Amino acid sequence: MIVFQPGLGVLIWLGELMSEKLTFHDNKEFLLGVLDGEYTAEDLAMFSLKFEVAVNQFDGHCVLLDKTRFLNSFDHHDAILFADSPITDFMVSKGLRIAAVVRSASLDAEQFYETLMSNRSVSYKPFVSEKEAMDWLLK
Repeated sequence: MIVFQPGLGVLIWLGELMSEKLTFHDNKEFLLGVLDGEYTAEDLAMFSLKFEVAVNQFDGHCVLLDKTRFLNSFDHHDAILFADSPITDFMVSKGLRIAAVVRSASLDAEQFYETLMSNRSVSYKPFVSEKEAMDWLLK
């Protein structure tokens, strides 16, 4: 189910397809996405759909992903398949600049994702510090 409330943002509950939730909030300067819980390879496709809906309802190009409670249950091959999916073309076409705040334990994996996305012309950068992420995102 997708619930949109103007001024409050988009709340997306992923129900039976994902065991966690993904919420988006329009903060005027940027779209904030909060990923909470474990994500499997199958969840990446659902994430793509929900991400596209939220971005299409947002009037801007900056996205901040809070991945501090994100648990990765997919491997590098799945990440490559995700990077080669139509969502990357969508991100490029929208001119998105995406910063991700991650746990320090996840930084190496996130830097691998950064390389994958950069090789596909997507502006994606992980940070451990929210302040550094915001500085990069809004510069």
